[in-house]
Amino acid sequence: MGVITRSAYATSFSLVHSSVHSRTEAELPALAKAGSLVSFDFSDEEEFRTPAYLDRVCPQVDLATLSCSHLEEAATRGLLAEAVRRGAGMALATRGLDGAIAHDGRTTAATPASAADPDAVRGRA
Repeated sequence: MGVITRSAYATSFSLVHSSVHSRTEAELPALAKAGSLVSFDFSDEEEFRTPAYLDRVCPQVDLATLSCSHLEEAATRGLLAEAVRRGAGMALATRGLDGAIAHDGRTTAATPASAADPDAVRGRA
């Protein structure tokens, strides 16, 4: 029996999710070519939002997720547009108590955060 590479294993799924902390950037082109949907978490560190990094990763991902609770809404919308302009199919910003915003290059949708039912979270619902 042959050795299964990490990329071959990952492409056996219809959706593959990775992040800046997984150090899988070099494998993203193979994942994108294999037909799996690829989502990628860019976290909230500025080093992963530079034009060079976005140019390297965004063209390989269907969904770019970015933590943006530290940004104003206008800056968040600008970052989402930038990720899509640089190749991501869609970009989603999570904003903590300020909800979430998604952008696909044509449409932007925002939703407020909603409080979780503490009993449901504890499994008592």
